[in-house]
Amino acid sequence: VKCPAGYVKKAEAAAFCTSDCKEGYTCLCQPCTELKDPALVLRVEELHTQWSGDIDRVVLDAWTSFEDRCERMGRCAQVAEGQRLQWVLLDQIGEISRRQINAPLLTSVEIRLRFDGAWSNMTAENVTLSDGTETQQYTFESIALEVGTQVVQVRVNGLQAEMSPVVIEHFEPVQLSVSCGPGEQATDSGVCEACPPGTHGAVEGQAPNTRHVCRSCQVGQHQPLANQSQCLLCSSGRAANSTGASECAACVLGRSTVGQQGASECQVCEPGQEAPEEGQQRCSLCPRGRFSSDEGAPVCTACELGMTTPEVGAKDTSACGCEEGSYFARSNSSGAYRCRACPAEGFDCPGFGALPLVLPGFYMPEGSARDVWEPRVFRCRSEEPCPGGEPGACSPFHDATEVACGVCESGAYEVGGVCQPCGSSTFENAAPLVVITLAAITCLAGFGFGINMSSGYQTHSLLNILALVSLIVSVAQTFCLFRELAITWFAPLDALLNIASFVSFELDATKFTCIFGVDPVQGYICRQCIAPAGMLVILLSLAVKRRIAKATHVVVEFVNTTGALLNALFISVLLSAVTPVVCYSHPGGHSASVRSNPSILCFASGAHTAMLVVGVFAVLIVPAPFGAFSAYLSWKFPELINSTRSQDLKLLQCGRFLFIRFKPEKYFFGPVQLLRSTLICFVPVFFTRMEHQVVLVMAVQLMFMLFQQALRPWRSDATNMIDGVLSAILVLVLMCASLANNVQADLRLIQPLSYVILAIFALLCLGALFVAAYHYFRRTPFYHHFICHHKAGAAAQARLLKMRLQALNNSSVFVDSDDLQNLDSLFDIVKSNVEELVVYLTRDTLTRPWCAGEIATAFQTGKVRVTAIWTDTFQPPEDWQIDAVESYVDISGMSKYGLVGHDIQEGFRRLLDSKTRIIKPPADVLSSSRLDFVVACLAERKPPLPKDLEPIPDQEDMLLVSVEKHNQEALAAASIFFGKVSDKLLEVGVSLACNLCDHSLEDFSAVSSAIGQARGVLIFLSGGTLRCLEQLLVISEAMHCADMEGNSSSVVPVLLPDSQFPGADYYKDVLPLLLPDHGDDLESLIQAFFKLIAAPLSTHASDEVLRAQASVILDRMVIGKAIRQQHSLFHTSSTFRRSVSEAAKSNSVGPARSSGSVRVSVRGLPEDSDSDVN
Repeated sequence: VKCPAGYVKKAEAAAFCTSDCKEGYTCLCQPCTELKDPALVLRVEELHTQWSGDIDRVVLDAWTSFEDRCERMGRCAQVAEGQRLQWVLLDQIGEISRRQINAPLLTSVEIRLRFDGAWSNMTAENVTLSDGTETQQYTFESIALEVGTQVVQVRVNGLQAEMSPVVIEHFEPVQLSVSCGPGEQATDSGVCEACPPGTHGAVEGQAPNTRHVCRSCQVGQHQPLANQSQCLLCSSGRAANSTGASECAACVLGRSTVGQQGASECQVCEPGQEAPEEGQQRCSLCPRGRFSSDEGAPVCTACELGMTTPEVGAKDTSACGCEEGSYFARSNSSGAYRCRACPAEGFDCPGFGALPLVLPGFYMPEGSARDVWEPRVFRCRSEEPCPGGEPGACSPFHDATEVACGVCESGAYEVGGVCQPCGSSTFENAAPLVVITLAAITCLAGFGFGINMSSGYQTHSLLNILALVSLIVSVAQTFCLFRELAITWFAPLDALLNIASFVSFELDATKFTCIFGVDPVQGYICRQCIAPAGMLVILLSLAVKRRIAKATHVVVEFVNTTGALLNALFISVLLSAVTPVVCYSHPGGHSASVRSNPSILCFASGAHTAMLVVGVFAVLIVPAPFGAFSAYLSWKFPELINSTRSQDLKLLQCGRFLFIRFKPEKYFFGPVQLLRSTLICFVPVFFTRMEHQVVLVMAVQLMFMLFQQALRPWRSDATNMIDGVLSAILVLVLMCASLANNVQADLRLIQPLSYVILAIFALLCLGALFVAAYHYFRRTPFYHHFICHHKAGAAAQARLLKMRLQALNNSSVFVDSDDLQNLDSLFDIVKSNVEELVVYLTRDTLTRPWCAGEIATAFQTGKVRVTAIWTDTFQPPEDWQIDAVESYVDISGMSKYGLVGHDIQEGFRRLLDSKTRIIKPPADVLSSSRLDFVVACLAERKPPLPKDLEPIPDQEDMLLVSVEKHNQEALAAASIFFGKVSDKLLEVGVSLACNLCDHSLEDFSAVSSAIGQARGVLIFLSGGTLRCLEQLLVISEAMHCADMEGNSSSVVPVLLPDSQFPGADYYKDVLPLLLPDHGDDLESLIQAFFKLIAAPLSTHASDEVLRAQASVILDRMVIGKAIRQQHSLFHTSSTFRRSVSEAAKSNSVGPARSSGSVRVSVRGLPEDSDSDVN
């Protein structure tokens, strides 16, 4: 069939027909059909829309309209917002017809609902038209979402369709006035009903056009109640896999929701996880010791044989193994393997198939089994020689075959616990040992010379330096002792302990093993020989000294030198001897090693037995005898210092090392120090646990520190303080170290504290040495003159001499009577702070112990100039008296100051020798001018020339002073008085101060006249006043004038320390012998004088007391009223006047005579009274 243009063939089913056809025939009825125009027709259709009950459906239907077909730029429809629509593009030709006419096929049909929207593909479907034409139509569903006009475009095969674009209008649906609550919706009839379970109420639209609807709960949500406004999320462990669920189902075993809420389904557990309960929120990881290899496993499977897994969540059995801190060990009883906890010490067990590793600081012999039930390990001295790891591991140059890597290999030596290779030549290896040996010999020889210096050279400053050095050496030795404690040291304390090892007889730094081999027993024996060898060197050096200086006492100096050396190094000597019994235990307690040499097992080897034998002999040869000798000397010290036997004095000289550093009364502190050293040395012997050692050492240090601070035995307060501070530093160092060994302590917090303590220790030691050296080389306070005198015989003279020297050349002067309580300090001033010692020799000067000590000390120093001042009362001792000096002067207590009889004898002989500067005023020098002569000589100036006595001045308002003419103490007292009140005399109206001793008394009328015109008269009462006619004259004349005026205040008796008062026997027996014709009036005047209140002048007192007493004496004077002479007493006593005139003419009365009379011995007034009377 051929169809004309504009027609196409029909399908066979449509073209053939049976109607109007004979039976048995098939007829072809209208086989061609006309092509429709247009080929493509676009229309929009209404789909069913579920409107809420609050929509006015009547109005909505009225306003809704659809066109049959959409025309280009024409309106297709008018629908309400929310209306469901279906767009249909009908191909009126069809694919078959298109092929017949060779028209283009429709390969893609797209629609865009908004002008700026996205293109969407339309769905193709086959349809049959009413005329039977088979064709295709293309559909697309949409919802009217926005109110207003929308432009819709259609694109066919990528090209705009002929009818495109078209327009569709959306209007807002009109709502009924139905108000429903939350959880309700309006029915089509406008009635509110509750939302059923599995749904929730919702509000659609915008105010005021909102409506309430019910919506199904989404997957993962549920709502078990009706009339609810929202759905609930499924809790963790439950799920809802469909919408509208009223409840969530719990996850079954092996499944979980992975901790999420609102899950739509439960997920299976992965391998390595388990969910042993229903409704589990998460699949938990298999705990350690269990594994799971399948998905969805309810429970993990446990590992066997005590094994575990390294982490949680193991996925198969291969992850099982012994946990960290344990290892797979073979049982001793059954031989079966199972996991066993790692040994407490020495091992690191990484677990999971790995064998235990040796920790740093421990050693395991090479080839030792590590999978046994109790592996054996040895503790090393530190981590340096034992790096740990595999068995047999040692640091370089350490012998791996020795226990704890405790011995260096052949050709190596140890420094600070680490082995270093020896030098390449014998000279290089022997040089350190030779140099140190020579230096030690030199130091020992010098030490022997210095320690035996004369006590005159051993000033307090020098002793302070020696004491500080000994304290520092003692601290260094204590640090060496700390190395023997069971403590692991850290920086910087380990470096400090290595430095301190130089005083502990360590031979390692000398490369000893490079020369003599590495036998530890041989090295120990050599260490014990160091002390005896040093003693031998000292003995040889003293023997050489004896050949040079014949006076050298070899035995005495040897004992003193050796004692000082052993006292300083006692800890090192004792600790070195007891080294074999200072052991520490290895882990497990299977054995113990010597701490200083871990390769030697205690009580388990021949080497240790040999060391024990040598150690016992070493203790018995040196430390034990020295300690016993020191204790014996301290016990005998009080007896020795009071003994005069030569052997006792020699024994005391032998023990100078023990007492010279301390105050004499604290002589017993030397053995106390040795006891402390002994106790702390034996702490590591009897106690091996670190905590016990630390507590005991700290207890000993603190106990002896408190004892030392209470006694304060050192000669210097600064040394006492430093001793206490150093003890405290030792305690702090030990405390820091013990804290660092606590596994819970943080080394980062402790280490800075140790640096601070170390810095304080260094600064304290250096500062103390600097200050002590400064005081030694810069002697302060410094005195140009040191006056040595007998206080009772020359107190005023010494005081006046000091005043005159200070006034003459502004020099500093020290009088020994100012500090007679502390002879130690007094002798030290003579040693170190004096330029010239002035010995003021009176009758008893050399019989006083302190004077003898000052003289001996001055000559011992060799740098103090000694000047002797001879007074009229001094009688030098005879040679036999000097030889028996113990009977001449009491020196029993001088030995504790380092002075013995020989030193006193030598000092006296040199004092009286012609080489010593002697000042002796000539006989023609007036008594009152003799001290001026001495001062001029001391000041190296021209002494005053002798002068005759001058007459008494004829002047009013004088202050007259009467003194015993030949009594130098009384004359000095009068001069001191004038010096103290010289600035006040004019204030009280005194025109001139006149000492009657400086004037001639031949004319008694002049004396009477002067007394009559004087402001006041001072009578200085001394030991010879009652026998001095001149003073008796002045007393009687002054009392007579005062009685005439009725004013006795103008006459003041001044009481000197040696003054005496007359008794009844004096007036009965003595006065008649002095003045045979004296008369009763004279006696009554003298008695009246001695009834006056006397004013004391204590020449023994300080300057402040003397100034106050002089002011009181001056205040006793009557100010403004002169004494006028009315009558003279002596007109009735011509015998008295004559006798006094004869005495006045004689100006050469000596010390054995009184003025005008010979001294007599009668009852009531002895001839020679004791001059020590205060």
